[in-house]
Amino acid sequence: MKLNPESKINLSFMNYGNTELVYLTNIDDKAKFATLINQPHTPLGKVKEEFDNLKRMAEIDPHFVVKPLAHYINEERGHELYVSEYIDNAYCIAHNDEHGVYNPLPYYHFETFTKEISSEIHKVMIALLVNYYDKERGM
Repeated sequence: MKLNPESKINLSFMNYGNTELVYLTNIDDKAKFATLINQPHTPLGKVKEEFDNLKRMAEIDPHFVVKPLAHYINEERGHELYVSEYIDNAYCIAHNDEHGVYNPLPYYHFETFTKEISSEIHKVMIALLVNYYDKERGM
C-alpha cells in the first residue's frame, strides 16, 4: 500500500506490554496495521530484536505468527517501532506474570489461564519452537 500525503491515519490505543505500547493503525478506513512503539524504559534495539525474531518465525510458520512488515528507529528521540499485519479479533497468547490470552472481545483484555491450561499451552509452545527449529534445518 502506498500512502499519499492526504491519507487519513487514525491511531487507536489497544494495549500496553512490558516492551511496547500497541496501537491499531487505520489508514483511509481501508487498511489496518498493528503498530508497536517502545516503552520509554525499553532500550533501543530491543524492538528490532523482536521484529527480527517475528520476521524469522513468520517465514517458518505464517499460520501461527503474524508477519511484521516494517521497522523504524529514531535514535535522537529514543523512539523505535514496528508495524505488522493486523488480524481482526485475533487472540494473542502472552505471559504477564502468568500465561494467558489477550481477548479482543468484547473489548481488548487479558485473561489468565488456569494452571492446567497454562501447563498445556507451555507444552504446545515448546513443541512449536522445536518444530520451527527442525523446519529451519530441513528435518
